[in-house]
Amino acid sequence: RLTFTAVPLLLPLIRPALGMSFTDAGLLTAAATLSYALGQIPAGLLADRFGPRRPFFAGLMGWSGLTLAFACLNSFSLAVACLFVAGAFRAMMFAPGLSLLASWYPPERRATAMSLYMVGGFGGQIALALIAPLIAGAYGWRIALISLALPGVIGAFAFRALAADAPRRKAATPLAWADVVRVACSPVMWLCCALQFARFTVVIAFIVWLPSLLVADHGFSVQAAGLIVGIGAALTAASNFVGGYVSDRLRNP
Repeated sequence: RLTFTAVPLLLPLIRPALGMSFTDAGLLTAAATLSYALGQIPAGLLADRFGPRRPFFAGLMGWSGLTLAFACLNSFSLAVACLFVAGAFRAMMFAPGLSLLASWYPPERRATAMSLYMVGGFGGQIALALIAPLIAGAYGWRIALISLALPGVIGAFAFRALAADAPRRKAATPLAWADVVRVACSPVMWLCCALQFARFTVVIAFIVWLPSLLVADHGFSVQAAGLIVGIGAALTAASNFVGGYVSDRLRNP
């Protein structure tokens, strides 16, 4: 989560360095989000076939390594290509990460487990919002990105050494095309997709553009914008945990 929200937060500094307009910045985000969306089903299939631990490790390594590469680029086109590939690796962290954490909890506590996964992510966003602007102010946005990506690489190796897949309670059955068709025809699936489309329209726009609008239109410093982003992340983290806990208590997500 550190590096995912670092680019939007530091965007007021990245745009002039790479000679980007606001439209170019939107394309940068769209490239990462497109591959992230397209990678969700393959990431889920890999987690089901090989266990969530290995895809999550690969995703964390790939995303962190490409963030390091992004910090060294001076070309807008290369930056778009870098984030497009990075988005696919980020997808390998989401579904496998949720699956891995939930698999260690009993069924009646899995919504809480999933909320803890999100709380951890938003906790990283709070740390980022407070630390990254200070590093960027002292050493520049490139050093800030590098200093945020390196813990991801170190954490990936620590995760590989210490984490384990939960024992499977029953043998996994191969995915059949009939299952895919059945899910694709489900009204619940289409309703969830419509809700996610509406939600992400607002959420991604809010995450990506809030720091830039605060700095460009309202004269805030990057540090002040980071504080506002951190407060928002803290409230979101709390609501995720409460939502998961209530879902488990009511047994009705």
